[in-house]
Amino acid sequence: MEKIRIQLAENGFTADQIAEIEAGARAGVDITKYADKKFLAIQMKQIRYGLEAGLNVSAYADARYDWFQMEEIRKGLVGGLPTELYAFPQLPYDKMKQIRLGLCDGIDLSRFQHLEAGVLKELRLALLHHVKIVPYINEGYDTEQLEAIREALEKKIPIEPYLDIRYRGICIREISLGLEHGLDVSVYADPRYYWQQMREIRLGLEHLVDVERYKNPYYSYEQMRELRLGLEEGLDVSYFSSLMYTAADMKMRRLALQEHPALAAGGVMDESPENDASALVRVTLEKENTAAYVDLCGELTDTTRVEILQALHSKGITYGIRYDVIDRMTTGEGSCVHALVASGFMPEDGADGHYEYFFRTQVARTPKTMEDGNVDYRNVEWFERVKKGQKLAYYHGATSGKNGMTVMGQEIPARKGHELCILTGKGFHRLSEGKTYVADLDGIVSLTENYAGTDSLIEIRMDVTDLLIVDEVTLATGDVHFEGNVYVRGNVGSGAGVYATRDVLVGGFVESAHIESGGDVLIRQGMNASGEGEILAYGDVNGYFFEAVRVQAGGSIHGDYFLNCELHAQGKIEVMGKKGSLAGGIACAEMGLRANHLGNQAGLATYIRLGVSDRLNRQELELKDTMRNASSELDTLNRAHTEFTKKYSSQICSTLDIFLKVESAIYTKEQEMEQLERQMKQLEEEKRRAAVVSAVVEIKLYDNVTFEIERVRWTNTKRLGSVRVKKSENKIVVFSNR
Repeated sequence: MEKIRIQLAENGFTADQIAEIEAGARAGVDITKYADKKFLAIQMKQIRYGLEAGLNVSAYADARYDWFQMEEIRKGLVGGLPTELYAFPQLPYDKMKQIRLGLCDGIDLSRFQHLEAGVLKELRLALLHHVKIVPYINEGYDTEQLEAIREALEKKIPIEPYLDIRYRGICIREISLGLEHGLDVSVYADPRYYWQQMREIRLGLEHLVDVERYKNPYYSYEQMRELRLGLEEGLDVSYFSSLMYTAADMKMRRLALQEHPALAAGGVMDESPENDASALVRVTLEKENTAAYVDLCGELTDTTRVEILQALHSKGITYGIRYDVIDRMTTGEGSCVHALVASGFMPEDGADGHYEYFFRTQVARTPKTMEDGNVDYRNVEWFERVKKGQKLAYYHGATSGKNGMTVMGQEIPARKGHELCILTGKGFHRLSEGKTYVADLDGIVSLTENYAGTDSLIEIRMDVTDLLIVDEVTLATGDVHFEGNVYVRGNVGSGAGVYATRDVLVGGFVESAHIESGGDVLIRQGMNASGEGEILAYGDVNGYFFEAVRVQAGGSIHGDYFLNCELHAQGKIEVMGKKGSLAGGIACAEMGLRANHLGNQAGLATYIRLGVSDRLNRQELELKDTMRNASSELDTLNRAHTEFTKKYSSQICSTLDIFLKVESAIYTKEQEMEQLERQMKQLEEEKRRAAVVSAVVEIKLYDNVTFEIERVRWTNTKRLGSVRVKKSENKIVVFSNR
């Protein structure tokens, strides 16, 4: 092999090309199909992949194809697709890709190959989701616009009346988002607005402020933002709404107005007058100009009262003058006096807006622990059901408050209460008066508040989703497949299946059935699967008992009794109830386990695995492999780039299509590497948290229970009381909870 490597190098093959030829030789493929200097190493790689997969690489082993085109043809051959519909050297790879993906879904886009790749993609997705965008393609809408239109039509948003080819795609999205939230988008659906201005007006409408105060197109979006924030804070924005102010000026004045409401009245805050130190009368303004104090220092005379009044007049103090105080001040013996001689009053802020809900916004889904220590699964209230046309919520708007008054007789505008954002979500509509929300269907309702940071409420989401109610599910009734929530009042029999995109609630027993849920699962009476049934849930799984069941939960698993089960939880496993027991089988929990009893008196073999799971390890291996391949490809591309720059001047390189593709590929691959590195950091953090978990046994740990934590195993050989089991310094240790 070394001799062959030397011969190849002498014949002008690069190190990367030689590496691909050697890789093919080791794999036992016909390297003569690509051992040609006309192929770049990265092209050779695609041909080698095809040969290793047993493909007829003659369909693309042609130097006229770049490696991206080769990859698309190779993937088509792997999928058994008619690659002759798109395997043309003059057809760019990104168009090839869209035609190939279309063929995967039974859509032939080859007759549209004259369209741009981005337009082809939108057409493919539109056909796949049965929405019509061909008229907009014919009108000349670009890729960004078509994407926004398609996404709106897929959501059944009535965007058509507002479409204008002058709008950028991001403007169409702003209009679409407003329609989705039930706003009057005619307020900002105007080509004079940039998308950022549209966003500020939309956000103002969502927060129920008077957007007329700032929707002037001559405001920049930054100025609009400051005015919107001021209105949301209940401020009198006329103090900083002039177009002469920059956004930075507006922000400065807005923040100042928050601290000193009297600024809106034109006053100067807490500024003591410049007094002659020897003067008998000195006037001081305090408390946002709502209080005036007079200091007398010196000999009183017959004119002192007049001097006080003149001093007040010179400062424009006309409101709330306390003449009785002045009279008392001027009848003394001439000692120093400090007195409040004029009083205004501060404004009273208005009350914040709030929602009144006509359903329970919090439904506790966790089973209730009773006084005797047992757990009640039968009476768990899982859903909050509503009827079509039912009033769900009413918004009580913020109040204006009461204005204040300075001692100069100037009114201090009160701060209006803070308005809440409108309710977003699905399955309901807002009445034309803008305050009442009504359900569009029979179903269940849920409410979620989303915050930016710890206390900034940015969204209140209410969803009304379908609820399918069936009496029972058996082989006779057939499986249940439903887009929404499923409630089975009775039992689920052996061999039957329940498949729901959201929650599944079973009121009775479950036998050896299959339950798959995009949300949570609750089985009130329990499940005995005889080793044949399973539950797959994206969220939590709850039930009274589980015998010989395989449970896979994206969240946690809760139950009173588990016997010979196979449990896998990405969250915790909690065995609740006074006599709660987990015995036999396998229980794997990434975030720890808590049980009253673990194992049983018969010494049934029980295996507990905690912390970093096969899933996390598998994800890590797959991610590392992806990163390794991406890094290798990036190295190959960088070397190819270097070879071009050594051979040709920068002027010639800039005219070579293959060089420009290498540059583009390097950028794309670098972005991919950054994304992969972020994913790896997130995975490492998840593994770090999983590495410090423990098993807590509240009452009794029986013998023959094996623990595995971070590849360290330990089997308990005697009965123990309340203990905590965890890993410490490469061994498993047991601590007493007493």
